Amino acid sequence: MRRALPLSIQLLLTFVGLLIGMAAVLTTSAYTSLVANLQAEATRRVSLATRTREQSLSQLFLLRQQRAEGFLTSLESLCAEPLESGRLAWVEDCVRPMVDEFRKSERALGALLTYRNRRVRRNGQRVSDQAPPPGALAKVIRTAGGNVEYVMKASRGEAALKLQFDHEPVEKVFDDHSAFGRSAEVFLIDSGGQFLTPLIHAWSSNPAQAAGLRSRCRSGADEFVDFDFSGVKSFQSFRPLEVLGTACVGARLRYDEALAPAEQLREDLFQRVAWFVAVGIVLSLVAAHWISAPVRRLALSARKLQNGQFERPLPLGGPSEVRALGRAFNAMSDDLAELVAKEQTARRDAEDANRSKDDFLATVSHELRTPLTAVLGWAHMLRGDDVPTDRLRHGLAVIERSARAQSRLIDDLLDVSRIVSHRLQMVREPVALAQLVDAALDQVRPQAEAKQVEILTDLADCALVLGDPRRLDQVVCNLVANAIKFSEPPGQIRVRLKRADRHMVLSVSDTGVGISSAFLPHVFEWFRQADARSRSQSGLGLGLGIVRHIVQLHGGSVRAESLGAGEGATFTVTLPVHEPGTLVLPGPQPAPPSSDYRLDAAREPVKATLEGAGASVETVATASRRSAP
Repeated sequence: MRRALPLSIQLLLTFVGLLIGMAAVLTTSAYTSLVANLQAEATRRVSLATRTREQSLSQLFLLRQQRAEGFLTSLESLCAEPLESGRLAWVEDCVRPMVDEFRKSERALGALLTYRNRRVRRNGQRVSDQAPPPGALAKVIRTAGGNVEYVMKASRGEAALKLQFDHEPVEKVFDDHSAFGRSAEVFLIDSGGQFLTPLIHAWSSNPAQAAGLRSRCRSGADEFVDFDFSGVKSFQSFRPLEVLGTACVGARLRYDEALAPAEQLREDLFQRVAWFVAVGIVLSLVAAHWISAPVRRLALSARKLQNGQFERPLPLGGPSEVRALGRAFNAMSDDLAELVAKEQTARRDAEDANRSKDDFLATVSHELRTPLTAVLGWAHMLRGDDVPTDRLRHGLAVIERSARAQSRLIDDLLDVSRIVSHRLQMVREPVALAQLVDAALDQVRPQAEAKQVEILTDLADCALVLGDPRRLDQVVCNLVANAIKFSEPPGQIRVRLKRADRHMVLSVSDTGVGISSAFLPHVFEWFRQADARSRSQSGLGLGLGIVRHIVQLHGGSVRAESLGAGEGATFTVTLPVHEPGTLVLPGPQPAPPSSDYRLDAAREPVKATLEGAGASVETVATASRRSAP
């Protein structure tokens, strides 16, 4: 086994590593954050530059166009006379001074007024024959001397006014470079990819580079980083200028110039981090020696925990952090003791659950086999040729009761399976709850009368609930049958139904054996019975669990109350009232008759079988009290 480093050295290396890691993270975070901010600012600046120039140029040419169109309107109203043929006759003495004055006020190089493609008046230098392309306000032209000029045209009816301007107003829009930097600039490009404004740094483009500029102008590439036309990585933006057709405004800002503050910050951070780490190493060395001594004592004491001595608290000493560690060890000792106790409790619970499973399987086997024994016994006995009529009728009745009892057990098991797998189907319709309860009581009254248990009812309210009639009938039958099962003769069961605000409240109270306070919280759990081994009542412990789930699916609740053993029990079901616009009362709900299986049913076929074999048989109900056969 490799020897471990002393605690002081480990602490020193840990502290130094943390310092270096923290410094690296902070330095990297600050640098990357500044770079991101500078990139965003540079991108915003080039985009703002192209956008403001594009807006300024659009406004310049739009105002010129509006003034020219307004001048044509005024000129026609003042200097044109309509003829009978529908044409206009222009008064030269009126046209000449107005055109000359308008050209001078607009600072145009030349002006040409035409009507029906004939010249009416020309002033200044000769105007180019070219015209702005469709959708544009001006046309860029280059003169023989290499000057850049712009031709505009305004029309009104068959009259047209062409104006030719120099490049000076456009250049003024691009003169201000103060918002960028030494290497940043904004420029204007024509449809051929040639620069219309001078660059800060002299540069001449070749055909391939001109084609690249044209492509970016047409696509309107905005806010991107790439190598510019001079081969330098830059922040760039291009914005089409619709007033000049296929021309566009471009801007560039060198990448290294935009990120220069981040590089300066990184150098400063490296210097400061170096000093920070040096001081941290010295402090870490002191702290490591200061902490290691009490930690060693704490480690020696903590070994007692390995021997299971949880009740002995560890000694506390040293700095506050070590004291906190000691308290944490003591808390861990208490937690371990608690975990051990919980583990023992959980193991006992698991053993109880395993026993409950075995009891349930044994109960299922018994509950399914008992009625089957009666069925098989009576079926064998009734196969004889000379079976008396009364015995035949009695045997068939026993077989029917046994089959129905077994069917109910199987139905309960299937319902539990559907509930656990969330496949229990519900058919909702308005149900008169009082009518349903009364019909359900009719099913279990024979069972109650056979056990000498009286059923008292108070079903005055006739409000509706929205639910599945068959499942609600199952709830009522299960609750009342359960009350009958646990009531000793002569007993009494009281069934009440009343309305409380927007809910219907059904209560089933009995004078039976009651429920102990220890078992009351578990009365609705699956497979739970108060004392499944000692009591004589049959059942799998499923009925109340099914009741609770069906009631919850109807949006209601069920609770059990009992003052203790021998004090009876009360089960209360609460369901929301259904108040539809049109009340539709459901028809009577058919339900299979219900009756519990009796042990004397199995006694009879045994007696008959033995007598058929020639035996003399006397039957009794219990071992302590004889009864007539």
